[in-house]
Amino acid sequence: MDQADIDELLTREYRVALQPGARYVVAELPLAEGAPLEKGSTTVKFEVIRERKNGSQTTEEIVRQAHTFESGTEGVMTLQRYRLDIGQDVPPGDVLVAECRVAHTFANLIELIVRAAVKTLSDLHMAPAIPEKKLKNAIDAYAKTVDAERVLFLYDDTVFGSAKEGFLITDSGFYYKSILNELSFRFNDVASHRIEDRKVGSGDKAVPTPHLVLQLQDGTEKVFVEGWPALSAAGLGAVLAVIETVRADGLTKDVDGYVIVEDMPAPVKLAYMNSLVWMTYHDDGEIDERELSELQVLMTQVRCDVELRQAVRGSIGEPQDLDLEALIRDMQDHTPSGSERALAGSLIKDAVRLHRAASQGPALERASIRTLATLLEIDDAQIAFIEEACIQDEKILAGEISDDQIKTIAKEMASKASAVGVPVAAVYLSGSVTGLSAAGVTSGLSALGLGGVLGLSSMVTGIGVAIVLGVGVGVYKGMQWLMGGAERDKASRRELMLQEVLRIHQKAIANLAEDISHFGKTLVALTGDVERNRRLIAKLSREMTMFASALAQLRLRESGFELDLESETQKRAA
Repeated sequence: MDQADIDELLTREYRVALQPGARYVVAELPLAEGAPLEKGSTTVKFEVIRERKNGSQTTEEIVRQAHTFESGTEGVMTLQRYRLDIGQDVPPGDVLVAECRVAHTFANLIELIVRAAVKTLSDLHMAPAIPEKKLKNAIDAYAKTVDAERVLFLYDDTVFGSAKEGFLITDSGFYYKSILNELSFRFNDVASHRIEDRKVGSGDKAVPTPHLVLQLQDGTEKVFVEGWPALSAAGLGAVLAVIETVRADGLTKDVDGYVIVEDMPAPVKLAYMNSLVWMTYHDDGEIDERELSELQVLMTQVRCDVELRQAVRGSIGEPQDLDLEALIRDMQDHTPSGSERALAGSLIKDAVRLHRAASQGPALERASIRTLATLLEIDDAQIAFIEEACIQDEKILAGEISDDQIKTIAKEMASKASAVGVPVAAVYLSGSVTGLSAAGVTSGLSALGLGGVLGLSSMVTGIGVAIVLGVGVGVYKGMQWLMGGAERDKASRRELMLQEVLRIHQKAIANLAEDISHFGKTLVALTGDVERNRRLIAKLSREMTMFASALAQLRLRESGFELDLESETQKRAA
């Protein structure tokens, strides 16, 4: 595909409707070539000439009529060239006024091909004008891992408009469902595609039918059969032909859902944790036991293995050597494309978490958080929203908010999230600020009927069968919680949340004890030559003292959670 082909894909016609019963003469073409088309800007003016009869006399009435631009789904458009001339007579009807150019985006590049491929154009919806109910139904029916905000096109192939069958397209993949067939794939996984005839049916009734064959990067194939109601094999093939070209420009993404931090590559986790180590040290030149205990709990939540914990421990020992800009670059370089924005929100949430654990005052007043936010392109309104979400989390675990209040607050938070441009799910990619894992958060809010509202349904999948709630909590009991159950089962939700938080803290304590043991063994080895190793011994001793203080802090918190859990259990029993 050459530049001329790309220019054609990004060209749109701008038309106006002229009512019958008058002559129209072009009076003014006010825009220059390359001018942006903004909502409300005047695009063309006509002289409207109507004949008026008064008895035997006929007179002409001439008025000026201006037409203004109304923005659609295409985003920013610029005027390429007018297709009319000043003084030109134009007949009534649908009039082509100008050709415009839309932005060079994935959605705009494939729009014309998608529109040409579908069965019924009126059933195709393009973001941001996709009806919310249709979008939710489609995701629930056949694209459960997709973040709703990433859907660019949705085709409803149902009789009554539910959108539970049809297809949707993101900048990462294609998802399709009909009564008899289902297909999904990611664009970056497709090595090549071809159309070939394969026989459908048996014996003498077998009929050669076009099939779209997708050859995937791993050597496997996926096949799209001609004759599916919403889309033909040739139509999807035409879409893929364009996507193969735009993929080279980096416009296709690796994922279109939420990748939780614990499932991120090791370099991402390391840069993520080290950025937080930098933040805790930066403002006051030290990392205290409260900050260290929070870092340890977070490493447990996101499942840092021994090697990662050891690397982070090294950074805690030498925090002054960390380069925040380099850490952020490294994190973003290894993040699956399409996850960058959500991960940035999650990192700021954990920075706010650490701030609240050890400091007073709003997070916006902390210089290190503002520096981190600037590098991540997170603004003040977004930081304020994230801190508000952290405060609500703390209140939920403390038992200060009822189930009904949680629902109300959560819906309000979802609305605020949309207004400031932070996906709610981003706040929970590493779990909650209170120690729940990402799986626990998703399960808990889904139990309250809020997973879909908050966009969490795609964040962690497969939780319905085995909820990750830790030792001592049976799957049966967990399922009762997830499914709602009777009132007394609902009353135990906080109990189960406390059980998981307690499990996370117990694991963090075990990890921290292991780290302290490592310090002890290293110290023993160094004491063999005290004079030569005096400085190292002093450094290790200081670090060991700090880690021991953090261990005491975690054990104190563990005791508090145990008391809360005992109280909650007694309340439910009563």
